[in-house]
Amino acid sequence: MVGVIRTRLGRGLRCILALAALVPIPANAGRGSREELRVQARLLTALEEHLSGLPADRVSPFRRGQLQAMLAEMKRLTGERSLLRGDLQGIEGEIRRYSHQSDAYRDEYRQWVRLAAKGEEYAELVTVSGRRFEKVVIRRVTGVGLEIRHANGATRLRHDVLPPEFQERFRWDSSTARDVLEKEAEVAFQVARLRRIAAQTRALRARSDAAHEEGKPLESRLDSSGKIEPGSIDSLAPVQPRAIDSPARIIPHGLDSSTGIAPLKIRSFAGVRPRPLGPRAGIQPREIQSSAELSPGRLSRFGGIRSRPGRSR
Repeated sequence: MVGVIRTRLGRGLRCILALAALVPIPANAGRGSREELRVQARLLTALEEHLSGLPADRVSPFRRGQLQAMLAEMKRLTGERSLLRGDLQGIEGEIRRYSHQSDAYRDEYRQWVRLAAKGEEYAELVTVSGRRFEKVVIRRVTGVGLEIRHANGATRLRHDVLPPEFQERFRWDSSTARDVLEKEAEVAFQVARLRRIAAQTRALRARSDAAHEEGKPLESRLDSSGKIEPGSIDSLAPVQPRAIDSPARIIPHGLDSSTGIAPLKIRSFAGVRPRPLGPRAGIQPREIQSSAELSPGRLSRFGGIRSRPGRSR
């Protein structure tokens, strides 16, 4: 009798798997990013483990087999880089109804559902305070709330101003959101501080460069990688070369000569006399070497130096 029951259960399970294979799971499948596919695979594994641990009185064996087959097919499609946002959302909601809680896979689900919401469009979004946004597109879901684009621009909405359905879906936590805001404030403070330091550094460098440039000659300050264009003369008349006004013919002076260069003679009608050195000097005049005999004058009338005739060699 027991063998008959086992045989019937085995046949029933095979029928369940065959029927589950006919379920159109990838109806809205799309190509996804690596991060979302990785999170999707983790959520599917967590759902399989949670489903297998449910008590027998919570879900019938037939439906349990269907769900297990669907999860296995979805894992295979995930390996082929297919996103199953809508189908995974539906199967997760059904498994949660059987167990009345999702604590076993809460972290996987929260990470997945926030990634899967990127790009969703809403004709209108109304906050709890009554503020309306039209043509809304979700850019990102964070631990604090939503970042959205809308008809008039873009904004960021905190989780406590969003409707209850968003709260239930994205599983925000007030303490976690507060921690995230504190970290963001610290990061913003550090970024502003670094920007101030960078601005001060640029200003000091500019003043230093200006002071350094002032001490350089003009030609060393002409530092430019651009091509220098000659200035143009603004005139309608053609430019004529300037003529040299001279009635005589100009003969260029040539330096190249085979003859020797004779030194110029000093022409003077007065005899050259040595300058007296003074009464207190004890310097004797040197003999002047010359082919002609010179008669130098006395050096001083007060000195005891007498002139002597020059000698020629």
